[in-house]
Amino acid sequence: MIDSPGNDDDLALDCAGLHARLLSVLNEEATPATVRAVEAHAAWCDECGRLWKIAHESSCRELADFLDDYVDGTLPADQRAVFDRHMSVCPECVAYLESYRQTVAAARDSAAGGLPSIPERLRAAILDSQRDDNRA
Repeated sequence: MIDSPGNDDDLALDCAGLHARLLSVLNEEATPATVRAVEAHAAWCDECGRLWKIAHESSCRELADFLDDYVDGTLPADQRAVFDRHMSVCPECVAYLESYRQTVAAARDSAAGGLPSIPERLRAAILDSQRDDNRA
């Protein structure tokens, strides 16, 4: 348990306190007083409330907001731990993350000229087809 059993029921947390206790609450290792304190802080703090909602509800749609920071490695450690927890139980999000990574890599390759050029014969056939459509 993160808090000793003698802790007072009126525990008040700031953002850092919520972040430090979040995983213990999600893993059901925290005391009831800590759970209430985390919920109370999340109720009035927009940023922590969003983190709490994402962590507690493990909503796939809401986790998508964090993909860019997660893949880039810029997601704060506490949020990354919540993200990782969701990923450990959600195969759909694991597949989506892999697809996202592949898309980002393909875009980077394209920007760097890494994709093969279109064969000249195919390009000519496409242009001829467009000309034929414009004449009709």
